[in-house]
Amino acid sequence: MPRFCFRKDKKGKRWATDNITISCLVWDKRATGQQIIIRPKSAIAGFYKNPEQAISQERAEEIVRAIAKGEL
Repeated sequence: MPRFCFRKDKKGKRWATDNITISCLVWDKRATGQQIIIRPKSAIAGFYKNPEQAISQERAEEIVRAIAKGEL
């Protein structure tokens, strides 16, 4: 599973991670059953590896709207 680099290493030179996998959960209130879908980071809309690569708030909102419409 992809790991997000949220802090700098001890020397402050590069982005580092820990041993915890980040998860993102989306609930569809219309669903009648449960389903777990695991995707690689390349298939996660808006995934970024570290804060310097973060998408804008506007882009995040576009992605959420597209998911809600069933476009992603």
